[in-house]
Amino acid sequence: MFAAGEVGGNAEMKAAIVGGVVGAVVGGLFGGGFSVLATWQAHKHNLALERIQMQAMIDGILQAIRIEWDVMLKEYNWLGERLGEVQNGKAFTYFFKITRDYFIVYPNNTAIVGQINNSELCRQIVTAYTSANTFLDAIEVNNKNEERLQEFHKLQTTDPVLFQREHSNHYSRMVEFVPHLRESYQDLKNEAEKLAKAIDDYRQHHPVTKD
Repeated sequence: MFAAGEVGGNAEMKAAIVGGVVGAVVGGLFGGGFSVLATWQAHKHNLALERIQMQAMIDGILQAIRIEWDVMLKEYNWLGERLGEVQNGKAFTYFFKITRDYFIVYPNNTAIVGQINNSELCRQIVTAYTSANTFLDAIEVNNKNEERLQEFHKLQTTDPVLFQREHSNHYSRMVEFVPHLRESYQDLKNEAEKLAKAIDDYRQHHPVTKD
């Protein structure tokens, strides 16, 4: 048998214990909830920051591609003008030193370009660079033909008959190659214009935002 005072004391003690446990549980729940919320908010912030950083990187690459093409076209527009001056029945007898150093931005950043969420822009980038390489390949072929044509001139004094035959045949092949040169150059210009517009439109609608 417990005395009345003991019973009352035990009840108060149990209540205190239960209250402490409940308080701890509730506090833990609230604390844990705030901790989860804080973690989620931090994660959300990090994702947003990553998106901003990626967009900034994409924007920088697109700007570099745009500048790269502007510089390249200034060089090759001169060549296109010379092609336009070639009369019908004549060969393109310019020797133009080829360099592919202009095309470094896209080849060195294909993984980043692949992250652009715009399939048309990605396709236009690839198409434009392909047209540029096609044009450069055509110029390289014509350069080799021009070198070969100059070699035939050595026969002019040693074997005039052979010179006349070989020179004439080779020159005719070069004449036939002129339309391909012009077509390749025109494709290059057309794709360059499309690329410039596609890049400008994308950058206008996808500005880099501040965090």
